[in-house]
Amino acid sequence: MKRLMLLSTILLATASPAFGQTKTSIDPKLEARIITLEKQGWKAWQDGNGAWYRDNTTADFVSTNGDGPTNKADLIKAAPTACHLKSYSLTNFKIVMLDDNALILSYAAKQDEMCGTERVPPSVYAMSTYVRRGGRWLTASYMETP
Repeated sequence: MKRLMLLSTILLATASPAFGQTKTSIDPKLEARIITLEKQGWKAWQDGNGAWYRDNTTADFVSTNGDGPTNKADLIKAAPTACHLKSYSLTNFKIVMLDDNALILSYAAKQDEMCGTERVPPSVYAMSTYVRRGGRWLTASYMETP
């Protein structure tokens, strides 16, 4: 009887976290689309293209890095002049589906960038949250840390 109780407890303890897990598989077409969007965002930043952020982020978008949070309007305004992104590379993409309309993309980035007289950390880990609104995938938040 004790063995049965112990086995039941172990099974319950190890099985219950699985019920709260998100989807583990992602449609390869969606994965490619999200990674393409993220790369477009980096290219837009490099080119100073604030219009890209106007068109591809949610109204309540927030970006957070070592300088603190930034909203959509400030990002659009800052894109053309705030920083100079000379080069970058993005690797190790991972996507976690939260549900059919939300996901998190994480990856590593290497960058050669100056913001004013400050050099941006050359290596960061980044995370973007995407949501589907009106049939389109938009970035709802972006965060990076060295």
